[in-house]
Amino acid sequence: MVTLAEFRRLASVDHVDLLKIDIEGAEIDLFGSCSDSELKEIGQITVEFHSFIYADQHHSVLQVLERMADIGFWVIPFRLDYSDVLFVNRSTGISASEIAYLRTFVKYSRAIMRRLRRVASSVAC
Repeated sequence: MVTLAEFRRLASVDHVDLLKIDIEGAEIDLFGSCSDSELKEIGQITVEFHSFIYADQHHSVLQVLERMADIGFWVIPFRLDYSDVLFVNRSTGISASEIAYLRTFVKYSRAIMRRLRRVASSVAC
């Protein structure tokens, strides 16, 4: 295993527009190994935290969310269990109204569609 900084160095990656993180419970370790300046170089980060499986990680997930907000990211959890979180660097120029749109319309329309699919599949059975 390598750190994100080491991976970027090995791959000669100067800037990351979008980083998708789904590393089966090791997300907390990844954030812990990154400096604030490394994270600030990324435009957006999408994360699937696994605190819904590893309950002992819940507090650590909340600390990551707080840290990311403190260093300049919009924090958008799409699910109550933090299994789908988007961090958007405020330096990307995305406005507060666009973030509000993501936090409300997109988030809740996705939830409604999920529930409608469940109802439709249960009716079909």
